[in-house]
Amino acid sequence: GWLEGDVPELVCERYLAPLAALEISSLVLGCTHYPLLGAAIRKVAARLSGDGLVVVDGAEATADELSTLLSERAITTSRSGEGAFALEVTDLPGRFAEVAGRFLGRSVEGLGVTQVDL
Repeated sequence: GWLEGDVPELVCERYLAPLAALEISSLVLGCTHYPLLGAAIRKVAARLSGDGLVVVDGAEATADELSTLLSERAITTSRSGEGAFALEVTDLPGRFAEVAGRFLGRSVEGLGVTQVDL
């Protein structure tokens, strides 16, 4: 749960220092939890490699590409009003709800998180 401050920055430095030594030009945040640490990662990456290092949020880039694809194919919805929303997870529902709340910036507790087996 530590997303800001000395501890996450020290962790970021430990993992980013070897990459900075390789003089990489871009860093892709490919895992789902990296956006939570995005500010710390960007701060440490800039300190280690300068402002020239491009940090790409994989989730954001994917959303941008999906938006472009939907627009190019003229895929839209004519619905108005609120839609249905279901959360089905393979993780423990309570744990997922806690983490999802961090990502979304609001609680998902009342949305009915259901555990499923794949």
